[in-house]
Amino acid sequence: MTEKRKKNIILILADDLGYECLSCYGGKSYDTPNLNAMAASGTQFTHAYALPLCTPTRIQIMTGKYNFRNWKAFGILDPSEKTFGHYMQYAGYKTCITGKWQLRSYNPPDFEPEWRGQGMLPENAGFDEYFLWHAGHTEDKGSRYADPVILDNNGLRQDTEGKYGPDVGEGWGGMSTVHVVSRSVRDSAAMLDATHGPDLGAPYQAAAPARPYLEEIGEHPGKLRIALQHLSFNGFEVEPDCLNAVEDAAKLLRDLGHDGAQEAGDVRVLRSAPHYIVLIIRLYIMLYRML
Repeated sequence: MTEKRKKNIILILADDLGYECLSCYGGKSYDTPNLNAMAASGTQFTHAYALPLCTPTRIQIMTGKYNFRNWKAFGILDPSEKTFGHYMQYAGYKTCITGKWQLRSYNPPDFEPEWRGQGMLPENAGFDEYFLWHAGHTEDKGSRYADPVILDNNGLRQDTEGKYGPDVGEGWGGMSTVHVVSRSVRDSAAMLDATHGPDLGAPYQAAAPARPYLEEIGEHPGKLRIALQHLSFNGFEVEPDCLNAVEDAAKLLRDLGHDGAQEAGDVRVLRSAPHYIVLIIRLYIMLYRML
């Protein structure tokens, strides 16, 4: 008997999203069809309480406790606490968090100095991966927008000068995303099912799929024509380990019965080919490090 697959869990904490903003609660200011559909097919709460400040709310949702049980100070999460990240790891999940942290104090020396440098670090909070701002850099917390100060698994990012916060982490040599980075095609399909629809203010929109994306990826794709591109998109020299990795991938694809794995050439021509699907594998130093 095969092991039952664990369900994916995505928790989104939206900033400044009030009860009155959603049309499923009677709001008139915005049209929220996807959230309405989630409310209709899931559980819609009609009686709840929230605090009007970010840190108290964040500590409550991280630990599942009322503030009077574990409140220390603004911007502080007691490092002895267990978060939902810890409990998800105990249940066998891989965990990731992105966004604002603000659970370790960055007080300047002249403001409540007794809390300076206190609180919980992201790497101790139950998350395998993280990409955060306001993550505990004392008074050098910086901006989340212009020249953002970003902390990820490798430490403080050193490539953010002159960049805009929401764009950092995207566009890695052509491997950009404006949606979500996931560990599998199945995870991406599940996220698309939850979020597909027109962007706010978009002049055009794609037609709705005939069936859920999760069902679509269950269909056999047939025989694919595979195209490789060994040249770096941004002109950097490709490391030999990367070249070996893509050759191994090409061999695997051939062993699975797909066509060729030949050099891509002009990508624009391949993209216009109507009779087969083309997989472009681009190699970058960044890709190798991500793997």
